[in-house]
Amino acid sequence: AAQRAHDYGHGLLYGYLLALIAYNAMLYFGLRDRSQLDYVLYVGSFVLLSLAYSGHGQVWLWPGLPELQRYAILVLMVLFGCMGLRFAGSFLGLADSLPRLHRATSALALAGALAMAVCVGFGLQAAAGVVAFVFMLAFTVAMVGIGVVSVWQDRIAAPYFLAGALIAMAGTAITSLAVWHGLPYTAWTLHAAEIGVALDGTVLTLALAYRMRRIRGERLRAEYLATIDPLTGLRNRRAFASEATAVWRNAVHKQQPLSMIVLDLDHFKRLNDERGHAAGDAALVAVARILEQGCRETDLVARWGGEEFVALMPDAGLAQARAIGLRLLEAIRAAGVTHEEAPLALSASVGVAERGAHANLEALIRDADRLMYRAKEA
Repeated sequence: AAQRAHDYGHGLLYGYLLALIAYNAMLYFGLRDRSQLDYVLYVGSFVLLSLAYSGHGQVWLWPGLPELQRYAILVLMVLFGCMGLRFAGSFLGLADSLPRLHRATSALALAGALAMAVCVGFGLQAAAGVVAFVFMLAFTVAMVGIGVVSVWQDRIAAPYFLAGALIAMAGTAITSLAVWHGLPYTAWTLHAAEIGVALDGTVLTLALAYRMRRIRGERLRAEYLATIDPLTGLRNRRAFASEATAVWRNAVHKQQPLSMIVLDLDHFKRLNDERGHAAGDAALVAVARILEQGCRETDLVARWGGEEFVALMPDAGLAQARAIGLRLLEAIRAAGVTHEEAPLALSASVGVAERGAHANLEALIRDADRLMYRAKEA
C-alpha cells in the first residue's frame, strides 16, 4: 500500500509538472516570450531535483554512478534556485524596472553556483551540503522579497508571483529544515517542497496567462490610440489613410460612386489669437461632433490636421455628398458653441469631389482640397 501511494503520488506530480512544462514550452515557441522559457527551465530543474532526491534519477538516469549521486541533489538544489531567480527577473522585468534588485539576485545566483562548483571541484561534499541548504533558504527568502517589492512597484501579475513565491517558500523551507535540521523528518515534510512547487507552478501559469492578456491588451490599446486624434476622438490622418485605401480599391473594383469632403474652419488663426487656444480646441471638438452626427455610419471621418477635416463617402455621388456638405456648413454656423460663457461664431469652407478620372485616392483628396480653397477665397 505504501509503495502504491508512493508511485501514484510521484506519477501525479511528474505528470502535472511535465504538463505545465509542455504547455509553456508550446507558448514560448509560439510567442517567443523569454519568461515562458525561463519558467520551463525553472519547473524542469525542480523535476530533475525531485528525481534526484527521490531516488528515481539514480535508477532511471544515472544508474551505476554513485559519485554522481553524491552531488546530484546538492547541485540541482542550487540549479533550481538559480533558475527560479532567472525566471523572476524575466517575468517581472527586473532589469528595467528594478535594476539594483536585479543585480542583487544575479549576484546571489552567481555566488551559489560558484560556491557549489568549488565544493564539487575539491570534493567537499559536507561543505557542498551546507552551501546547497543555505542557498535554498536564501533563494526562498529572495523570491518572497522580489514579490513584495514588485507588488509595491505595481508590476504586472506581481500579486500572483508573490502568492506563488510564498507557497513555494513554505514548502521548500519545510523540506530543507526537515532534511537539514529543525523540523521532524516525515513523509509530509520531505515532500512539502514538491507540493509547494506544484502549487507554485499552477499559480505562476495563471500569472503568465494574466500577464500575456495584460500585455496584449496594452498593445491593442496603444495601437488604437495611435490611430485616434487625442483632441477630437476622430481618426487621425494615419488611420484614415489606412482605411481609405481599402474603400478606394473596393469602389474602383465594383465601379461604385465615391465622394470626398474636405472641410476647413474659417479664420481659425484669428480665433486662436483673440480667444486663446482653449477656445480653438473647443471649436475643433464641436466641429468633430457635428461631423460624426452629420455624416453616415459608413463614411470615414477624420481630422486631417490643424483645423481641417475630411470625410470619404462610399456609395455617394456628387449630389448626395454636396447635400451633406451643405448640412454640415449650416450645422457649424448654427452650433452655438461657447467658451468661458462667451459665444464662438464659427463658419467653414467645404470642397466636394466625386471619383471620376482620378488616378488614385490622393488625387481625389487634392481635388476636394482645391475646391475647398476656392470656396474659402469666395
